[in-house]
Amino acid sequence: AVRIASMLFNTGTQIINTVGDGLLTSAGPVMRLGAAAAEEIVTVGGRTRPKVAFPSQAAAEVTGLMGSWRQALDEFRATMETGVSASGLREIGGRSTNVIRIPVLSTLNYTFRLMGAVDDAFGALNRGATLAAEAERLAKMRGVSRDEILGNIVEHPEVLERANREARRRTLQAPLGGIGRAVNALRADFAVHTLVPFFNSLANIVRIGHDLTPLGATARVARIKDVLTRELGRVPTEEDMLIEAANARGDALVGTTLMGLGGALSAAGMMTAGMPSEGGERRAYTEAGGRPASILIGDRSVPLWILGPIAVPLFLGALGREALADGMNEKKWEAGASKFIEDYSRFFLDMSGLRGAQEFLAAAMDPDRKAERFLETTITTFVPFSGGLGQLARVSDPTIRDPEGVWDAVLARIPGLSQTVGARIDRWGEEREREAAGPLALLPLATSIGHRKPDPVRQEILRLERAGHDVAPDYVDKIVSIRGEQVSLTGDEWRSYQSVAGRMAHQQVAAAMERAGWDTLPDERKVAHIKSVVNKARDYARDMTTKQQVVPRLRAERKKAS
Repeated sequence: AVRIASMLFNTGTQIINTVGDGLLTSAGPVMRLGAAAAEEIVTVGGRTRPKVAFPSQAAAEVTGLMGSWRQALDEFRATMETGVSASGLREIGGRSTNVIRIPVLSTLNYTFRLMGAVDDAFGALNRGATLAAEAERLAKMRGVSRDEILGNIVEHPEVLERANREARRRTLQAPLGGIGRAVNALRADFAVHTLVPFFNSLANIVRIGHDLTPLGATARVARIKDVLTRELGRVPTEEDMLIEAANARGDALVGTTLMGLGGALSAAGMMTAGMPSEGGERRAYTEAGGRPASILIGDRSVPLWILGPIAVPLFLGALGREALADGMNEKKWEAGASKFIEDYSRFFLDMSGLRGAQEFLAAAMDPDRKAERFLETTITTFVPFSGGLGQLARVSDPTIRDPEGVWDAVLARIPGLSQTVGARIDRWGEEREREAAGPLALLPLATSIGHRKPDPVRQEILRLERAGHDVAPDYVDKIVSIRGEQVSLTGDEWRSYQSVAGRMAHQQVAAAMERAGWDTLPDERKVAHIKSVVNKARDYARDMTTKQQVVPRLRAERKKAS
């Protein structure tokens, strides 16, 4: 509990949670409108529902939403005052937020209390909205007024039941399916929980997002009875199944529209989905500031995950368009399909909270390259108040740090001490800095928004890579040869080597690009020149670093040893 609360202990997480609940709540009337339209043609069990027009359901939901704000405020206030959540806590279970009883650390309980209060408030809004819409549905069928149904709600428990169920769904509290329950059972083990600290909320986001797609809606209709039995705790009636089928098709109408929007944004260059596979193109893409699964606004990239479930159909639409374009351009349909699966798998793992498990497997298979970074990022999450400390460190220190070991990783998250850790250097020798520094780092999403660098050299390298040329430089080696002896560089020595080599190569490539005639050169000659410049710059930087830093260090070590 201390670890989870510490990871959530920052303003950005709390505001993002609020925004996520708000997006699902505001999308409710639109989905209701789609469901009302779909209800006219829904058939379950061979019986077709009598045709009754329900255009007023969406309006009723808006009315119920607007009329529930006082109750929402009361729920928020009650949870903050008592510490008991009405809807329960997503990631730690139970209703009481007072789960940490260690002095000083118990203040972290307010992290859970605030998230519970926000969920309770939006739960009240969604319950009021859905209650009004369901009452309108029943009133139209019975030929009575909605107020009459609401005034005798105790006689219509199914209406209240559906309202509560939809409120749980929109605040990401819905019971998980078989796979989700199996993952949660595994998370009871400490080691697995360390790899997958958050799952319930993210799994609900992914499930709701998939339900918005045509395939997801079809699967939802096919398993209506099982899903409703699990969520209602009883055998559903035919009326329950008819309504659920209508809701599924209504959601699919909205989701299909979002998929089309994602494809259109991708075609217009306003959205990214996948990213290049491992190799030079991927290096060039990231060095130029490219980010997958993002909406592009000017030279900024906003990550899709902030949109919650809505991100899934948008991403699938954009990814499908990219895969189709790649297949048509290169006539490599198998490669395009494989890339689609790879990119979607990465997106799914990020959205569902299983990225930690994937990183663990990657570290196990490639311990030399990835094990140390995995341990650093995992162990620092156990530092109390780590989320808030990291946010404050970003306020005072705009530079992204490159820790060498667990202790450095801890220092990098502590305000005032992060500057003692070496800076992270990119492949062109520049220190990497955050997009938002100072007080702006306290704003939600400030550190998640990317910036595409208007650098002609980086853009030219990316263009050449996309044209099929292997030209993007990788990082310099961390081992140098001195008189036949292989010597490992310290962190400071390697950063000096990389900085000099990268900056010198960038400067010379930029100078070549500014000369007349560069644009008319064939790509093969451009690639040859860039590779030559990079190699010469690295030779010079390696010799300089060796003479000025490595050799004096080795002499001092040997003198001390003797």
